Amino acid sequence: MRMSKHLCRAVMLLVVTGAVYAAWRFTWRRSPSVDYPASIDLGAQTNGDVAVGRITISNNGERDLLITKVRSECSCTGLELFRDNLFSRFDELRIPPRASRELAVRVAIREPADKSLRTKVWFATNDPKQPLGEISIVVPKIVGLSMTPTSVVFGDLLAGSQARQLVEVRDVGNNGYVLVSVQSSAPQSISACLLPVESAPRSHTSDEAGRLIGMISVTPNAPVEGSLDATLQVHLVREGRAETMEIRTSGRIVPPVVVSPSRITLPRESDSGPSLTATCVCRHSLAKPITVDVEFSSPGLSAIVLDSHLTPTSRLIRIELDASAVNKYRSEKRVQLRVFDGEHSHRVTICVDRPLHGGKP
Repeated sequence: MRMSKHLCRAVMLLVVTGAVYAAWRFTWRRSPSVDYPASIDLGAQTNGDVAVGRITISNNGERDLLITKVRSECSCTGLELFRDNLFSRFDELRIPPRASRELAVRVAIREPADKSLRTKVWFATNDPKQPLGEISIVVPKIVGLSMTPTSVVFGDLLAGSQARQLVEVRDVGNNGYVLVSVQSSAPQSISACLLPVESAPRSHTSDEAGRLIGMISVTPNAPVEGSLDATLQVHLVREGRAETMEIRTSGRIVPPVVVSPSRITLPRESDSGPSLTATCVCRHSLAKPITVDVEFSSPGLSAIVLDSHLTPTSRLIRIELDASAVNKYRSEKRVQLRVFDGEHSHRVTICVDRPLHGGKP
């Protein structure tokens, strides 16, 4: 009797397990099944263009396939519908069983010429075997116009110093570009001119990175302190159509020696009340060691060079207003310094103003 009970339980367990497995297998077979290429090669593309490719997503299952939550590595890439010559993004795409749908992949080519591009798009599916889809998009080579460097940085330069940078202009992929002219947005600060290929240094003439079609010589010509920020417009012609590219320049013309702050107010307010002293920093713009002498101080002012722990390229200057002169001076006072950098001497001035209202700056 006990044996028959155990046997019945075992038979019932087998029946239930078989039924569950059969139901699971039937449901699994009835699920959607997504199929798509793992990658798409868009071939060589021109920088500045928008590359378009086609991919097919198929549903090999027995239920509708849902494609949702499309996202990409960057905003330059999209997975879209293409109907009536129009691209459109979607929130949900439904593909019936045993059917396929062709989609468009668009990529804005923003990388410079002679480079490659690889990016990805992802999407969610209701396929239990592949809930997340991923497609790699490859542009093996970007052709077009290449300018090296893409920006010109001069940094800090002394007035009258000589500096020049060369920009290579290359046609990657032989697209038929012709270099016509270059124009500076700030010719009083930055000048630019075209150089023929024949005058380029030998190290610049290799065509491995694209055919060299010209060089641009960029030089600062600001006679006094000021900005070297400008935009160079490079004008070209390709297949009879005019095109313009831009190069940014940056930098400053600076004096050899600067003092900060160069204008102070005495007396000045402090946490402990009115103060008759202030401290300024004198430094060399090109980080040369300096020595500083006080050459002149207006009556009622005294200035001394402190033995500070700053680097040899900087010195602290303490300026003090005599208490007896607080209510006597009406015009600007000044301290004049003589700064030596080992080769030249320079004069810098610190201006001292009186407070505007009742001892408060």
